[in-house]
Amino acid sequence: MGACSSFAGWEPGAGPGTRSSSGDGASPLGGRPRFFGSLEEDSVTALRAYYDGIHGRGAFDNLPAAARADVLAHSFEMRQEMLTTREQYMPPISCGELSRVTTPVLIIRGENSPPVFQLISDELARCLLSDTTVVIPGAGHPPNAGNPAYFNQVVGRFLASH
Repeated sequence: MGACSSFAGWEPGAGPGTRSSSGDGASPLGGRPRFFGSLEEDSVTALRAYYDGIHGRGAFDNLPAAARADVLAHSFEMRQEMLTTREQYMPPISCGELSRVTTPVLIIRGENSPPVFQLISDELARCLLSDTTVVIPGAGHPPNAGNPAYFNQVVGRFLASH
């Protein structure tokens, strides 16, 4: 038995990290947007575009001040992710590689998650041989925030059974 007996993850980042199962090597999501590529000096504008792209137009500006500050606190990491090549920051993994994972995996997404996260979750579930996929009722992105009691119950049960 390895150091990890199970893995619980939820909604991987929007940057494509899986290759298409069609074998063509392409991501199921196409190219990754480069919000910081043209806006290198303006993190607020770049993060607004990113956040609004996931949650809908105006969502960033409608955040409470503390939540907006929390998003901005991650601007350095976001900048690094968006300015490096996909292979440097998040190397692609093929469906064949994922099929070799034998550790039980819990894939979680919110019922109201943006379509991009549903695509990623569906592709991961299709490729993994030992996965459990759960949709958190009433939750969006991130699913743990939309229905924390249900989320904690799902993760707790998964970890207890693996």
